[in-house]
Order: sequence, then C-alpha cells, then structure tokens
Amino acid sequence: MMNVWSYRPKPLHLGFFIAAYVLACGFAQSLAIVPGTGISIWPASGLFIATLILSSGYSWPWWVLGGCLAEMFSNVLWFHSPPLAAFLIYVGNALEAVAGAWLVNRTLQRPVRLESLQEVLTFVALGAGIAPIVSATIGSATLAWFSILSQSFVTAWPLWWIGDATGVLIIAPLALVVLHSWRGRPQLSTTQWMEACVLGLIFLAVAALSLSGYLPFAYIIMPPLLWAAVRFEFKGAAISLVLLALITAVFTITGAGQFAGDPESQKHKQIMLQLFLAISALSALIVAAISRQHQLASLSLRQSVEALRERERELSQLVDMVPSHVWRLTPEGEPTFFNKRMVDFLGLDVADSDKPDMSRLEAVLQAIVHPDDAAEFRTALSHCLVTGEIFAMRYRLRRADGVYRWMSSRAEPLRDQAGNTLQWYGLCHDIDDQVRAEEAVRRSERQLQQMIDAVPVRIWSVEPTGGAIYFNKRYQDHFRAVIAGFDTLGAPRIEELLQQLIHPDDAPGVDRKLRDCFESGSGTSMRFRWREKDGVYRWAECRVEPRRDDDGAVVQWYGVSLDVDEEVRALEALRDRERELSQLVDMVPVHIARMAPNGEPTFFSRRTLQSIGLDDVAAWDKPDLSRLAVIIGATVHPDDGPRMREVLGRALATGGPIR
Repeated sequence: MMNVWSYRPKPLHLGFFIAAYVLACGFAQSLAIVPGTGISIWPASGLFIATLILSSGYSWPWWVLGGCLAEMFSNVLWFHSPPLAAFLIYVGNALEAVAGAWLVNRTLQRPVRLESLQEVLTFVALGAGIAPIVSATIGSATLAWFSILSQSFVTAWPLWWIGDATGVLIIAPLALVVLHSWRGRPQLSTTQWMEACVLGLIFLAVAALSLSGYLPFAYIIMPPLLWAAVRFEFKGAAISLVLLALITAVFTITGAGQFAGDPESQKHKQIMLQLFLAISALSALIVAAISRQHQLASLSLRQSVEALRERERELSQLVDMVPSHVWRLTPEGEPTFFNKRMVDFLGLDVADSDKPDMSRLEAVLQAIVHPDDAAEFRTALSHCLVTGEIFAMRYRLRRADGVYRWMSSRAEPLRDQAGNTLQWYGLCHDIDDQVRAEEAVRRSERQLQQMIDAVPVRIWSVEPTGGAIYFNKRYQDHFRAVIAGFDTLGAPRIEELLQQLIHPDDAPGVDRKLRDCFESGSGTSMRFRWREKDGVYRWAECRVEPRRDDDGAVVQWYGVSLDVDEEVRALEALRDRERELSQLVDMVPVHIARMAPNGEPTFFSRRTLQSIGLDDVAAWDKPDLSRLAVIIGATVHPDDGPRMREVLGRALATGGPIR
C-alpha cells in the first residue's frame, strides 16, 4: 500500500488524463453506431494503454481510478447507460488497458519506443489485437445482459473489437510520441520545416477532397499519409492519423462525407469508417516503423563508417609509429601497401616501381631486394602463397641511398571464416647491425677455434650437468689415430676414454680425481700415462679448472692436457743419477760436507753423519743459533772452535778454499 501511495501520479498529470479521457469518450459518442453504447472508434483505449505503458506498475491503480471517474462522468453526459452496466463496461476497458500494457512491456521491455518494425508489429498484435478482446467480450456481454437497445453478443462483439483496435492504433502512437519522443525540442532543419508545411497543406487538401465525397475514393489520402510516415516517421504518422480521424469525424457528423448515410446504411458506413481508419493507421505505423528502422540503420551505418575511419586513422598512425616496416599483399602476392616508415626507408611507395610489362611483385623485387637474395625470396614467397604457410626469411633490402641492409621478414595470411586468404600482412625488422655482430662473433669464433687448434696442447670442455664433451682438433686427431672408428662413436663418455686411452694402472686414480673434482667444484692436476697411436704409453699432465658465473656456480669445466713424457723421463733419469752419485759419495772413505753461500751446512755424507752421531743434517737445528754454530759447538774441540770459525768466515768472505 505504501508503494502505491508513493508512486501516485502528480495531480496535474492525473487531471489531464481524466480530461483527455472524457473528450475521447465524447468523440466516440459522436461517431457511435448504436447511440448510448459507445460502440464506435474508441480513442480512450489508446490513451489508456499508452498511459499505462509509460507509467510505473505501482501507479497503475491511480490511473485505473482516474479512468473510472472519467468514464462514469462520460456515461452521465452522453451514454446514459445503467450505472452497473457502465461500470462493467469500464471494467472491460480497464482490463483491456492493463492487459495490453502488461503484454507490451513484458514483450518489448521498457521503455517502449516503437523504433523498429518488429516493435510496431508486436505492439499492434498485442495492444490492438489481443487486448481489445477483453473489452469487446465484457462490453458485448454487458450489452446483451442488460438488453441495451436490443444488442446481441454476436452482433456487438466484432464492432466493439474493431472500434477499440482502431482507437489503439490512432491514439496510442500519438500519446507515446507526445510523452516520450517530444520531451526534447524537435531537431528539424529549415528544409524539413518547409517540407512539413507543404506536406500539411497537401494532406489537408487531399483529405478534404477525398473524405467530402468530391473524390471517389477515401483511400486517395494514403500517398500523403505515407509520405508523412516516411519523411517524419512516428511523429508525422501520429499527427497525420489524428488529423485524418478529426477530419473524418467532422465530415461524418455533418453528413457530408463518404461515411455518412441514411439510417439503413449507417451500420455499413460505420464499419467502412472503422476499417478505413484502422487500415490507414496500420499502414502509416508500419511505414513509419520501416522508415525509422531504415533511418536507424543508416545512422548506425554512418556511425560505423565514421568509427571505422577513425579506427583506420588510429591504426594507420600506430602502423606508422611501429619501429618496423609493414607491408601488405593480395592473395596473389601483389604488394598493395607500405607503411610510412618503409616508404621513407625505400624512398618509394608501393606503386612507384610499377612497370608496364611486369607484375608489381616482380618490379618491387627488382627495385628493392638484393640480386643475390631475389631468387630465394621469390621462391619462398611463391611457396607460401600456394600452401598458405607462414613466410619467414632474412634478406637484404635496398635503402633510399642505395645501401643494402639486412632485414628479418615475416608474413602471415588473413583468412575469412571459410579459410580463404583475404590478404597477406608482413613485417620487416632491420637486423643489419645484428647480422654484422653475428658475423663478427662467427669470425671471432673461427679465429679462436683456429688458435685453439694451433696450440700444441690438447683442450677439452664439458658442462657440469654432463652432455657432450668438446675436444679441440689436436685431441680429435689423436682419438682418430688411436681409437678405431672414432667418428662413428658419436659423443664419447669420459669413462670410455679412460678405459681405452689411459694406462690400466693410472685409470682408477684419474677417474677418482675427476669425480672428486666435479663433486667438490675445485680444480685439480694429475699425471698419467696416455696411449699413443703406436701403442706406446707417454706421460701426460692434465689440469682441470671450473668456469663460474657471477653467483659462483660452475657453468663449464675446462681441461688442458700436456705431453710431459720427456720431462718425466728426464726427471726419472736425474733421480737415477742422483742415487748413483749418492752411493758413490757414501762409498768414499772421507768426510764430505756441503754448505750454502752463507755458510749453513746443507749436506753431510753418510760417513760424516755416522761419525758425529746424526741421522740428518738438520737434526741439531736450534731456534736462536745458526746451524753452523751449533755443529761447531757440538763437534769441534773448544780450543779449535775459534780458529775454525775464523777460517770459515774468511773463506766465505773471499770465496777461497777452507784449509
């Protein structure tokens, strides 16, 4: 109840509704087929439905109450039906309006604008077709029940239904236009105002001539009526229909129109009048809907075209801002577009290289692609055009100053929903600096490889996670000479190399050291015997060191193997000679000693050590005394000690013999 009260309409609006309802009832009475019944063109039905369509559902009770007051008042003024019969007839009219408004709002959704043919047809079917059935049924039953002017249900029902439907078709669109479409000022140009004035004069003239009986057919009014519907849509149609209804009513009431006649033909004439107005209203509304739909479609198309142009401008700006060369081809491969950056780079647009007896693609290839790359470019692009595969290639492109620069190009087809190629879009990146840098890197790698291969050492490397081992050329030549079918082995493993190349006595130690090295992450050095091509083992020294990243993690292991066979054998020979010399010295029957340049003893023969009771020359070392002083004090007679120190000091100073 509170919702109904809070949604009550403004008193002024409700007053206008009641007044308009009373006037509509008076208009209906003036054209009534059966006086006192209201069986006529019933404009109140159109006013009632339009009002409920535009109002909130919570306010409907107020409008129903206002309509009841208006119709009861009209019954007192014109219809003079029994109060109960008048109330029952109004109940039918109210139910018609409520049912029609509910169906239209439910189907078309609020707000109802009647801007398309589908909306108009839905409104006509529900508001002017189905809803009047309720009023016609209740009203005709009431007339038959109360025997008002001896009307039967079967006779009154179709006339009542046509009258209500005609009222809905004529008045409801006008009410919707007035209350909905004209809330703002009409935006008509001077030309449209002039056209409206001319159309109004023509419409009034044709209506007067055709409805007065001067012209033989009333339907001659249709061309100007439809003209108004086409040019001014629902506003023109609504105004024209109201004017047509008023003019028709004037001529009919005065008895000067085509729809006026004697009492015997009055019923037939009134039916023809209702059909004329209904057909005119339906035709005008449908044409107005088609015109409105066309205008909306044209407006939408213009907006879409403008939006498309705006997007095209934005896309063109974006394409020109892209730091790459953008190009487009037809499905046959003919160039159709270069972006601004590419035009500036080439110094020509897509059509500047056209030649009369040559395709544009061939002309472009001759003009901008390096001759050494043109054939490969042509072949690759032709293959992609036939197969639809993505085009990707590196080639040299001529700049405007004649300098060729390397480009990385990629193109993909744009397809429709059926999978047919519509266009090819391509992109070129200037990679000249990258290509030159890559070439410099490759050149440096070749030089480094040549240097590594020229170094008289064997070099290898391996990743900490395992994988293939790299060997320099000297290593590989050695493997080929020692291991049969080395090139067919693939990537050799360290375990296999240890078994085949290293001396069996050294292999376990080498394997253990390498594993410890890889696990601990520290470098190592080892010597082992290495098998050569003649089957002879030679000594080699291998040094292994890790390469680490910034975090200290090992990323690569490097190893260098040196041939130290001669060094090892020379050291072995030297040790043999030293042992022989030591044996000879020990066999000599004298005491032999050796001192450093500063006089410190460094060697005593075995006979000397045995005579003084020492196992080693350093056995008598003391922290605060020199080795010479300790030995003199321990082995030389106290009377001879000073003399010996003097003689040794002079000999060390002069380099002369000690005597």
